[in-house]
Amino acid sequence: MSLLTDTPIDVLAAPDADGDILVWPDARALPALVEENRRLLSGAEAMLVDRPLREWRRLSRGDDTVILAGHQPEFIHPGVWAKHPAVVALARVVGARAQYLLVDSDVPLRFGLAWPEQVDGRLRRGWASPGVGGSGASFERFPPLSGGAWRQFLDQVPNAGESSFKDFADAFATERPADYVDRWVLGMTAVEGAVDTGSPEFVRVSEVFGGRGVFRADVPAFIVHLLLNARRFAAEYNAALARYRARRGMAGNQHPIPDLHESSESIELPFWVVCRDQPRRRLFVSTSGTGALTLRAADEVIVELDATRLQSDATSLAGLMPEGIGLRPRALALTMYARLLACELFIHGIGGAKYDQITDDIIRGFFGTAAPAYACVTATLRLPLARYGVSAGDVRAARRRLRDIRYNPQRFLDGADATLFKGLLAERQSAIRAAESLRASAPLDRMARRHGFDRIRAANQAMLAALPGVETRLRQEAARLNEQLANNVISWSREWFVALHAPARLRELAERVATAVH
Repeated sequence: MSLLTDTPIDVLAAPDADGDILVWPDARALPALVEENRRLLSGAEAMLVDRPLREWRRLSRGDDTVILAGHQPEFIHPGVWAKHPAVVALARVVGARAQYLLVDSDVPLRFGLAWPEQVDGRLRRGWASPGVGGSGASFERFPPLSGGAWRQFLDQVPNAGESSFKDFADAFATERPADYVDRWVLGMTAVEGAVDTGSPEFVRVSEVFGGRGVFRADVPAFIVHLLLNARRFAAEYNAALARYRARRGMAGNQHPIPDLHESSESIELPFWVVCRDQPRRRLFVSTSGTGALTLRAADEVIVELDATRLQSDATSLAGLMPEGIGLRPRALALTMYARLLACELFIHGIGGAKYDQITDDIIRGFFGTAAPAYACVTATLRLPLARYGVSAGDVRAARRRLRDIRYNPQRFLDGADATLFKGLLAERQSAIRAAESLRASAPLDRMARRHGFDRIRAANQAMLAALPGVETRLRQEAARLNEQLANNVISWSREWFVALHAPARLRELAERVATAVH
């Protein structure tokens, strides 16, 4: 995609060199960003329902300073994992709590674990699925599996040698009652314990927005504020998306995320409605002249709320929702909440950092306040797998040679008997001249032109017959290079599960991140 205007965030890219990290903005600036955000948010006068943002922050967190990152609880690669040591290290520097949002409200499209393996001497991508996920279920609603079932799934990964995988698997496949997300936390904490990096405090989105665990007054206030101002919020949201697309020459209204639906009857808000035994659905809200707010999951009415009551007591929302029905924020709403209310600095990966430029615009337009700064951390760590000195250009060149041997065999006569090919070359040149003459003098005489083409092809085939084994050698060479390139794609990938890496390598990466943010 060609950008009409680049921003410093738009050009961020994962480091290419093995073991390198990316910290944006300059790593040494992160403690200062924390302090700048603290000053900005502690004095924020922007209203959230009936009181300023700063008061909701104080009501929910007191004087705590929080460094926050987040991701889905998947089998993450080291580039994502780098945010774990980043929040831990920065929190130590500034005297804060290190927290990590587990986005367990997301639905994985295809859930499983991949690994590299040797099959018949060739490097291939292994893959296994535990039989959960991929059917519309979010991480928080994965059906429970026993420790034994999870062990059977994880045992499909070949012996990973000096990796951290055994630490992860032993903790993950515990026999004590635990859902998938709890198992993930146990596994990652075990890896981080073995690596001696320390772990952030893992916080589930389903707990924060589902009313479980410690109650946070700012969560219902955030939701209620958007419900009460749904039309204005949707307009600002869509306008911010339109500006983002215009700056980058993007057409339509679906990318990078779709617009919120606006009509005279209802307004879509960036939340999922979650219900027992049903897929999550988009939230729509409509208002009536009597002050009632009607919430719908797609076309189904789920509850009617008294707007006046919510305005005077936003924290009453949870008690007004029907049993078994909850709301979960979609991506931009989640990071908007996190950055405004839950932390002093949010650390993104590259994708989140780029898209959260939209969130900046929404915050300025909807809340009428400057958006708090955020940071970006990622890394590249590769497994010690064999790699060949071959490129995609080498494969393309081999394919061109294979084509040339059929249509331009004269290019492969180096070292051949010139006398043997003298007549064949003369016949080929004669056939080409005749074909060119026919194309100019009788372009519609298809039979004659076909005869000329057959002469050229016959000359080429005669040359091929006089070059025994050359075409076979070129075909084998093209296949070999193609196979080596496929090997490189696997061996050079930065996206293998973090626990497949050796503890020493993870420790080195974590130390590099920690040193950078000091």
